[in-house]
Amino acid sequence: MTIQYVPDDKLSSISSRLKTGDLAIFIQDQEGIFAAHMGILIRDAKGQLVLRNATSIGLKQVVDLPYNELVDYLVKSKRLMGLSFIRPLSTIK
Repeated sequence: MTIQYVPDDKLSSISSRLKTGDLAIFIQDQEGIFAAHMGILIRDAKGQLVLRNATSIGLKQVVDLPYNELVDYLVKSKRLMGLSFIRPLSTIK
């Protein structure tokens, strides 16, 4: 299976194209398991892009992580390679 994703060093350049409701999937380099985590992207009232996701370590809670901090985290990670995005349809028929 081939998974298309945006490498971590290219994520800053696409932020203006991302919309509220887009799903972000963390892509990792582990054989057989491509998705490490996921969250939903949201533009807040000030237009700042954040990733809303549930933490899995320590106190389990829903948190908003600013997109620029997410990119910094991914660049520093040895295991995570970038993000894949899904944009759900806006209407259901």
